[in-house]
Amino acid sequence: MSLNEQPEANFPISLSKAIQWISNWRNNFHLGKNNQVDKIEFKSFLVVKSDFQEIMNNDDYQYVRMYMAVGPNDETDPNGMESPKLIIVGADPNKQDMLGNNYDNINEMTIPCPRMCDDKSSPLYTLVMPEDAK
Repeated sequence: MSLNEQPEANFPISLSKAIQWISNWRNNFHLGKNNQVDKIEFKSFLVVKSDFQEIMNNDDYQYVRMYMAVGPNDETDPNGMESPKLIIVGADPNKQDMLGNNYDNINEMTIPCPRMCDDKSSPLYTLVMPEDAK
């Protein structure tokens, strides 16, 4: 998949892959001094609406939890470049993760920025209020 192509709908991933990617995040990309992110700069995540709606429409979920993670950009090249990811799971009324009997309710369906960013006109991207951008 090229960097500008839209991903396929819904990317369920294995529990072991989720644990590895979250470990990558926690071990390598953490808040440093003055709450600055060390080792990586990223700005946002893009999620395909239909993928997110599929999770939100599950009546068993009262909450949605997102874990920070790091994993390969291209699953066919596990030794290739890695990028930030959000591992998305539903949670029950007690705020406990609902991973499924076969751990099949773990989803990664995000694209980080940088990689797929806004066209750089959004104040959320530029961090400049529109009235100050003149």
